[in-house]
Amino acid sequence: MGLRLRDLTGSAHELPYKWPPRRRTAHEENLTRRRTEAVRLVGRPGCPVCRARGESLGHWMSAFVNENHTDGDVIVRYRRSLGFCPGHTRGLLTGRSASWLMPTVLEGALAAGARMLAGGPREILGCPLCENLRHAEDATIATLGRAFPDAAVRDAYAEGTGTCAPHAVRLAGILPSRHLPVVVTTLRRRLEEHGSVSAVAGTGADAAARHAVHERAADGVLAAEKAALGRSAYGLVETDIDTACCPVCRAETRAAWRYLRWLLRTGDGGPAREDRELCPRHLHDARRIDPEGVRPVLAAMTALWTGRLDRSLSEARHREALTAMRGRASCRACAAAAGAGRRAVRLLEIALADDTLDAAYGRSHGVCLRHGLTWTGSRAGRVHAVLGARLEMAVFELGESRRKSDWNTRFEPRGAEMSAWSQAPTLLDGRIYCGCTAAEAR
Repeated sequence: MGLRLRDLTGSAHELPYKWPPRRRTAHEENLTRRRTEAVRLVGRPGCPVCRARGESLGHWMSAFVNENHTDGDVIVRYRRSLGFCPGHTRGLLTGRSASWLMPTVLEGALAAGARMLAGGPREILGCPLCENLRHAEDATIATLGRAFPDAAVRDAYAEGTGTCAPHAVRLAGILPSRHLPVVVTTLRRRLEEHGSVSAVAGTGADAAARHAVHERAADGVLAAEKAALGRSAYGLVETDIDTACCPVCRAETRAAWRYLRWLLRTGDGGPAREDRELCPRHLHDARRIDPEGVRPVLAAMTALWTGRLDRSLSEARHREALTAMRGRASCRACAAAAGAGRRAVRLLEIALADDTLDAAYGRSHGVCLRHGLTWTGSRAGRVHAVLGARLEMAVFELGESRRKSDWNTRFEPRGAEMSAWSQAPTLLDGRIYCGCTAAEAR
């Protein structure tokens, strides 16, 4: 059977008949798209999940600054979470839009906190931006997981750098057992060849901002603590009460900084292995503080990972090894900070029984909203009263700064309220400025 086709000269030509090509089913097209996307994700250097998280962060920040900050649903959402987490608030505070954007954001968050403190509902939601980033991570891990049965995807994963250790654990949680050796061997190779902080802990998007505060303020903050302790325990609480930030957050930060500095000075012959276990955040902080001193710490954490992975390879117990690593959340810097915070709360409770120190506290900054909402000790009434007054004043000043920014109020004198947006974060959560005052951090 053939087709006759007449050309321009009038001659006829017989062509062989061809059946139309078979159309691919929707399932086949989905598989192809899934394979292409997964190969693209793992074909570039670095962890694809960390990269997706970073891209999502940039898109969200840009959309919020340029448009979404006026969306009613977005406003309600960040007020119910009392603003954003410390790291993402720092990101907004350091942006060029901070002077006109942050007064509105902080005013709404502080006003919501004041209502909670006064007896309103205390259901605090998580940071909306953190939730967005978790969705980006989940989507990327799900894409890899669905495509992993394809040999081309597994080969691309094994030939590349794979994922960082935390995301390898998450990926392993959704893969069938037969594919886990690829994840384990790729992670083992990456740790052995690179041995970098990013391989062990993923990327640290906020590490540079935290380190900037450390560089500016750490020496002075730690020296002031040492001098105050030279007088008495009361000397320390007097110093902290007179400082324009949350005394509990300040104690937590000092402890973490001191621990990291001690750890980084000790070298290979110093602390035991368990002393060198750090969470991703503090591992990134340590690398920024001392890139050379962090090498023994990083080597110890890499050895911890590779040891477990080697055992999993020899015993064919890959899932157990990776799942066990998920529970390795102990961090000595975090433990030091938490202990210092508890002691600071206790010391402040004792100090408020002293009339002189109580009067000084009444004129002080007081604790931040994060600690105030959970304060249940014998002096809770006093702590809440001071915090409530500070919150109301901050909300008023932020409202005034917005009002005086209007063209119709250009004849009014402007004062310190115009910079209230840079002072207010210490009341919301002392961790935003890493336990420092606004002046020390900025």
